[in-house]
Amino acid sequence: MRGKAEACIEGLKRHDLMCVHVESPDKAGHAGHAGRVDYKIQAIEDFDKKIVGPILDYLKSNGDYRAVACPDHPTPVALKTHTRDPIPFAMCGTGIAVDQNQFYDERLLQMGSRSFDPGHQMMAYMLNDS
Repeated sequence: MRGKAEACIEGLKRHDLMCVHVESPDKAGHAGHAGRVDYKIQAIEDFDKKIVGPILDYLKSNGDYRAVACPDHPTPVALKTHTRDPIPFAMCGTGIAVDQNQFYDERLLQMGSRSFDPGHQMMAYMLNDS
């Protein structure tokens, strides 16, 4: 994961937009051990510490920015397969207001101050003045 963060940071030195795909939280959702939510939690914590943290540190030290972290689709450990449910996301940066949510959680998704339906509207929001 650290290599992906480093590659993203290097890319941001030359480009305005970078995407990083990490498969481990999805793979943990498919885990063959029913109820092994600990695998999924560890994968998300590793993603936060090894990718999100270093990239946000870089962005914050270089002026205006916007960032979003989200899965490509839900993979609940209870079901061990993909679902079409709304995805949780966290976004921050220049011009993005803080809401009341303090955690990254599917259950809190309904309480967030921002939602995107259809989902592709998120990209327009992130790229334009809000």
